[in-house]
Amino acid sequence: MRALLAGRPALAASLQSLATNLAILAVNVATGLLTARVLGPDGRGRLAAMLLWPQFLAYGLNLGVPRALTFQLRNRPQEEPGLMGAALWLSLLLGLVASASGIFLIPEALHAYSQADVRFAQAVMPLAIAVLLSSILTSWQQGKGDFRRLNLSRYSAPLLTLAGLVGLALTGHLGARSAALCYLFGSLPATAWNLRSLLGQLRPRPRRTSFSALLHYGIRSYGADLLGTLGSQLDRLLVLGFLDPRELGLYVVSQNLARLLGSLEGAASLVLFPRASGRSTDEVLGMTDRALSVTNAAALLAAALLALAGPAALSLLYGNRFAAASAVFRLLLLEAVLAGAANLMGQALLAVNRPGVVTLLSGLSVGSSALLLLWLVPTDGLVGAGLALAAGTGMRLLASYLCFPLLLRCRPPRLLPRRSDLFPARQPR
Repeated sequence: MRALLAGRPALAASLQSLATNLAILAVNVATGLLTARVLGPDGRGRLAAMLLWPQFLAYGLNLGVPRALTFQLRNRPQEEPGLMGAALWLSLLLGLVASASGIFLIPEALHAYSQADVRFAQAVMPLAIAVLLSSILTSWQQGKGDFRRLNLSRYSAPLLTLAGLVGLALTGHLGARSAALCYLFGSLPATAWNLRSLLGQLRPRPRRTSFSALLHYGIRSYGADLLGTLGSQLDRLLVLGFLDPRELGLYVVSQNLARLLGSLEGAASLVLFPRASGRSTDEVLGMTDRALSVTNAAALLAAALLALAGPAALSLLYGNRFAAASAVFRLLLLEAVLAGAANLMGQALLAVNRPGVVTLLSGLSVGSSALLLLWLVPTDGLVGAGLALAAGTGMRLLASYLCFPLLLRCRPPRLLPRRSDLFPARQPR
């Protein structure tokens, strides 16, 4: 129990992260229920459209710096002050670029929405700087192996968001724009707490070699980060032009419910990459075996249960107005299972210093999904979006699986667990 609470060793850190993910899921379900029932499909669609841009552009323009920071801290711990100083300066500069880009792009992207919604979305774009700073601090905690503080920070943001939404609902002031403010400002206290902790532990001093180290790895992995961001938000970006706010609200609610499965893969990924970085291929493969097989089996079981309960669950949780999303919900469940397995394989490839391969795999997924979305959404609507995402993610999973025997010259990771994965033998003291 002490090892679990301290986040050590890797299994304990994974279990701690999984417990945090489950707690976050519970809070996110509550926020989703509240906003869906109060705002309805139309208001929920407007909320999703306004929230999309600060996070999408911040993650999309990060140049791979957060992932590079985790990798370099694991391999060059003695250079921590220089690496952190360089990462903080880069987050500020890239956040300013993201903010300016959003202010310029939003009027065209949200042309179907009211001018008030467009102006609000532009006004909150400077929060992209805080989003990037938060990702840098998260990577610092991963690189240091401080999963306890990391998980506390991750849980506080949705909890504060829920508290704000409940307060607005009780006072009768919960609308699409006020709800967006709760989501955007909910993470700021944790970011401030982590920044204070960083400055209390060391004095960041950027050096030229630190900038070079971060950008050398970051730019090579940036393609994977960018395509991963596009992959997670591409469907919403494209369907904005084909679906009205009501249909977008139906899609977002069903997607958020389906992506509950991502908590399993997310808990494993959070620990797998920093723990596996710098190890031999055999060690990385052994760690990936257990993480992938166990989480994949759990995700398949959960997806089957949710698929059976899909229509009833949507109506019960969000109201009868959202029952029309049941068909796309089942397709998005399939996509979530495939994405979880592909993401874990990608973490293994990154850990053995193959970021370019992960970039190509992500490009395959994003490119195929984009073409299928443009083809299927205009004719098949919500169902077409689900089919496009599942097909694109399935291609990435197959290509990731083949990379192990073809590129690394080793067997692929196991997709289903053995008894030893579920009940590992005790290690001698």
